Amino acid sequence: MDSWVIKTTKNSSQNTTENNKMSESTSNNNKTPENTSIINKTNNQPIFQTHQKNQIILPSYPNVGGRSFRSQWFKLFDWLEYCPEKNVAFCYPCRIFGNNETKEIAFSVTGYSNWKIALENNKGFYKHQSSSSHRICITKLVDKQKRVETTTEISTLLNENVLEKHRYYVKSIFEIIIFLVVNELPLRGDFDLEMHEDKGLFQSLFRYTLKKDTKLAECAKLIPQNATYLSPFIQNETLNIMHNAVQNSVVEDLKNADVPWYTIMEDGTKDNNNRENIAIAIRYVKNGKPIESLLAIKNATNLNAAYFVQMTLDLLKSLNINTDYMLSQCYDGASVMSGTKGGVQALMQKKLNRTIPYVHCYNHQLHLVIVKAVSEVTEIGHFFDQCRLIHKVFNTFKINTLYEGNNTVRLLEQRWSSHLKICEIIYNNYDDMINCLKKVHGKSFDGNEVAQCAGLSLTMKKKTFKFALCLMLKCLRYIKPADKILQSRETGLTLAIPIIHSVINSLKQSRNEEVFNAILKDCENLLPETETESPKRKRKTTIKLNEYILSESSGTYTNYVNDDINISLLSTFYEVIDIIKSEMETRFEKNDELIKAVSNIYELNYDDFKIFNDLKINIPSKEEIICVKNYLKENNISNKNIFLELYQQRKAFKATYEMIAAVEVFGCSSAVCESTFSCLNRDDNPQRQSMSHNRLSNLTLLAFESKRTENLNMDLLLTNFSKQNNRKLKLY
Repeated sequence: MDSWVIKTTKNSSQNTTENNKMSESTSNNNKTPENTSIINKTNNQPIFQTHQKNQIILPSYPNVGGRSFRSQWFKLFDWLEYCPEKNVAFCYPCRIFGNNETKEIAFSVTGYSNWKIALENNKGFYKHQSSSSHRICITKLVDKQKRVETTTEISTLLNENVLEKHRYYVKSIFEIIIFLVVNELPLRGDFDLEMHEDKGLFQSLFRYTLKKDTKLAECAKLIPQNATYLSPFIQNETLNIMHNAVQNSVVEDLKNADVPWYTIMEDGTKDNNNRENIAIAIRYVKNGKPIESLLAIKNATNLNAAYFVQMTLDLLKSLNINTDYMLSQCYDGASVMSGTKGGVQALMQKKLNRTIPYVHCYNHQLHLVIVKAVSEVTEIGHFFDQCRLIHKVFNTFKINTLYEGNNTVRLLEQRWSSHLKICEIIYNNYDDMINCLKKVHGKSFDGNEVAQCAGLSLTMKKKTFKFALCLMLKCLRYIKPADKILQSRETGLTLAIPIIHSVINSLKQSRNEEVFNAILKDCENLLPETETESPKRKRKTTIKLNEYILSESSGTYTNYVNDDINISLLSTFYEVIDIIKSEMETRFEKNDELIKAVSNIYELNYDDFKIFNDLKINIPSKEEIICVKNYLKENNISNKNIFLELYQQRKAFKATYEMIAAVEVFGCSSAVCESTFSCLNRDDNPQRQSMSHNRLSNLTLLAFESKRTENLNMDLLLTNFSKQNNRKLKLY
């Protein structure tokens, strides 16, 4: 008798029980299943068992055409089995659970015998092992084994195990997308023609996660190749679902806010494809804290006011946000937005048939204050033109290698803060810049570069340049606190107005000769060895004016160096201070009655509340206001802590808290929209200009509202994902 070994599954007792059950089923049916091959027993051959794995090891296998089966293959492929009668191989899971409709019938019905290509890549055993039908049969086999162990139904196992693995797989894809989106990283990349694979971060990170997460790797083996959910199309669907989930999160917060009121804020910018992007955000109060959240980024195909109003109202309607509670509007000062008759703010009030105060964005107004000073004072306009030249010169490669100071910044017409930055850089690196310009000579530089640097050096040494530098540095530093507070997403009118008033008062106090002298001294300290400019001759006071009191300059100025330069600088000093001060007073005192009421809200003067009643805000009774005042006085609560204290005592002082919370809803800046554009520009880099606007807006909102994105409910995302289209991969 030939020596041979039959290798069965590890748990022989389990197999016996299982075989007995299957034998009973077979005898009851009185027929052999179509997808099995039974080999009759002979004296010298082993029996090919129908319902167990047959890994039969023989001393030698039949040789056909110089090729034969190898017992070593059992170690490489756990599912492989051998039929000695037909000299063919089968796949045990496919033979048991497969059907005649599968493309891999050689491994389930007829048997496989092409030993020549059995181990070739993408052929033979490897091809079958990666097929979707094989993976499905493997899953069924594992579930059957667990069913035998736990005596549970197959349907229960499918729900608890297979579907759970599917959900884990899709959740992992969601987590990778969230990671990339929150960190503003591109999902897609170049396609490698040689490797035939996507080199994008999404695909790369997914492959890396497969290596690190064994559970995910196990789940991925069971996923059919036509349902891997790694395509750009699925990415877009997922981004849409996440975008809607974040929007719903904002709307849910608004509905659960302390008061139903909200402020609508809008601003626009163009992307690299010249599309007009309109950021729409809202401000509301929840849990005693003002919150500003982005609602959407819309692609405006028309730039008239009526279109903007309809676009905003359509968005609010689609999100089920009640327009009756729109308390105020905050936009920039463009005529299409601020127009009193045909602007967005006017049409919005007309459309909703009630008063909705418009607040011109304080950040934009601060910038316009600086623009006014630069445009009306010639010396200051020339100074900032020279700053642009400084940035250009010191960013050339040759000069930058010689320069040892901090890098300069480009002046931005849209942001006044860049004016302050360039002033600070020049002031702090003045000596380094002058020394660098001195080094520009010799063969390394051409004539234009030498002449340009020599002229720039001469200009920077002039007293007029240094005075303008020190003067604007001082004025812009006065305005800086207001800019800082206005950039905060929590700042409303109640916080902004006192800061603005303090800036105006600081400018008023600085309008004196003492401050002027301090600026002059600061100029002289920049580069003491610099030559000073002086007039050709000194002017004398005419004797005829000795008996008169002079109200205007007569050509002399006895309090300072008796020359024309200081007289001119003094005139520039007063002109700049007066323009900035008057512009701020004019711009920030619009809506006088509303501004006064908002700024004095924490004084709790009942007579100031009338305008709030006109806006449909409920005001408390006089008696409650008296109780609130006494409570705050007895507990030594300062004005800055009143809002938080009333939130904690809102059950006792409900009407007062809700009135103050409604006042805190008044927005003062569209900075939240401008911050959105920073995210948009990082997502819309020059290498990604083929991106659709829908995908870009989804990426921007998810990145800007990163905390909401990171805290998305995965189960809810899975549910919404499974409901869309006819998913090939069942999740529930």
